[in-house]
Amino acid sequence: MLIRLKDQYDEKSWEEFVATYRQYIYNVVRRMELNHHDALEIVQLVLIKLWKKLPDFSYDNYRGKFRNWLYTVTANQVRDFLRGKNLSLSKIPDSSAELDKSISIPEIEEIAEKEWKTYISNLAWEKVKKHFSEGVCRAFLMSIEGQGVEKISEELGVSESSIYVYKKRVQDRLQEEIAYLNSEFG
Repeated sequence: MLIRLKDQYDEKSWEEFVATYRQYIYNVVRRMELNHHDALEIVQLVLIKLWKKLPDFSYDNYRGKFRNWLYTVTANQVRDFLRGKNLSLSKIPDSSAELDKSISIPEIEEIAEKEWKTYISNLAWEKVKKHFSEGVCRAFLMSIEGQGVEKISEELGVSESSIYVYKKRVQDRLQEEIAYLNSEFG
């Protein structure tokens, strides 16, 4: 997808990019404790900046993951937005030195990574659940909510061994989808 985005006017690739990353960018901005409306505005500003920069962007796997660069662009846009609004930069410092004092680099990476894992897991679930019946999905969700196999079996009217099979099938498919999404979009 990043290669296709070298052509700024490839609308289909751009729509795919936006569909893939918009929610992630929004989630990261919200973790910076901005309100919903400011977060939406920043997402738009980030997307405009990316649209301008992606044709010249050269992905280098050795320098890090694309999403790390994306997070950096997003954090910088938040700083610019706050400066423009004359808001306090206490949460998002202005300089690298201030950034290191207020929030450590591993903490920033931890925030971005946690948001990515949640985002990719949700995206994978949306794709995977289409391949299973409602009952299988419900059994899986009940099990990850901590309900016991016996209770799930009773409520759904299927054997306990079936619940184990359902759970394993969904887990395997989710792991495959998460691995695929990480390799495709990571």
